Amino acid sequence: TTGTQTLSGWSVSKNIIDVSGTGIGLVNIGSLEVDKNRITAAGTALEVKACGNHTAANIDITDNEISGTVNVLAQSTVGQSATLKTVTIKGNTMSGRTNIHALADGFATVEFVTMRNNEIYFTDKGINITVNAPSGSGCATVANITVNGNELAGSSVGIHTSKQVNGGYAKLSNFTIKGNKLAIHNPAASAYAVGLADVEGYSEFENNTISLSGTLADGAYDGVDISGSATGSWTISGNKLDGNNVGTASSGIRLRGSLPSSATLNMTGNTVTEWAQGILSEALASDTKVELRRNWIFDNQSYGISNGDGATIDAVLNYWGDKSGPKHSSNTGGLGNDVSDNVDFNPWHQDEDFISYSEGTVLNINQEKYY
Repeated sequence: TTGTQTLSGWSVSKNIIDVSGTGIGLVNIGSLEVDKNRITAAGTALEVKACGNHTAANIDITDNEISGTVNVLAQSTVGQSATLKTVTIKGNTMSGRTNIHALADGFATVEFVTMRNNEIYFTDKGINITVNAPSGSGCATVANITVNGNELAGSSVGIHTSKQVNGGYAKLSNFTIKGNKLAIHNPAASAYAVGLADVEGYSEFENNTISLSGTLADGAYDGVDISGSATGSWTISGNKLDGNNVGTASSGIRLRGSLPSSATLNMTGNTVTEWAQGILSEALASDTKVELRRNWIFDNQSYGISNGDGATIDAVLNYWGDKSGPKHSSNTGGLGNDVSDNVDFNPWHQDEDFISYSEGTVLNINQEKYY
């Protein structure tokens, strides 16, 4: 198409495609259905794209068997504005990487994308969500992304977010990542199951499961890695992070020193067990807010929480594996997981049902007093 014309009302269904190049490429097409295809490609199996001065919306990619890369992309050159929005990727069996990406020398926006109930087998990355503004005239945005109920299996990075800026403007914002299951076998060194970098706004990471198996030969592997100077607010709740004692340098949650003072991380109802370190934090900016309530943090090889010398982590009212609380120089009788300095942990819950509390310290938490 030329100008701002967008095609509409297409259905690509029930095809068998096996190629060395691109399997299906659909550019500037709205009200689009791609369903029940079997696509195998050495390169890009499926690409849905908005480019030039086009908006493409209402795209459903459902019930396909896909082997190869999937691209969901908005791309613009200087003076152009491309938008891809309202995309649903549901019920597919996928082997390879899915890229959700905005690339802009002009304006490029990808928004309201939902990935739901897919089976994803990956090698390097499963779901890769990125923005790139490679020049000063670029403005790239990826926003309102939902990743829900997917099952991912691989050895490296299951879900990844990142932005690249070289003089332009790039923004990731408002993500919902819920109810996904990530099975990581023989995890790759210096990788992570989920990487959440530079996501602005208000986002949720809830009711996900990460489980490791096999061996980690050397290096570190993290369950959830949170980083980036643009990070906003994350609600992290109801997740089960099980390291299964794979490797000696793993961590269930890794907090990077690049987090800004404006970042807020609220963690509630998570189970973090059998990692080398349950939660590992680098030195954080002085006003970075990390608050943990009613989490189960125990049976980790070294520390339940290890924090650097920056902002203090607020970790009162959690269960550490024993009624005596975590082990620390100020709680020498603690038989639960160790905690480092710079972690507030007293009072703690004495039981897994969060009924009883430790005695001694009086704190005012959420307008209630606990003893």
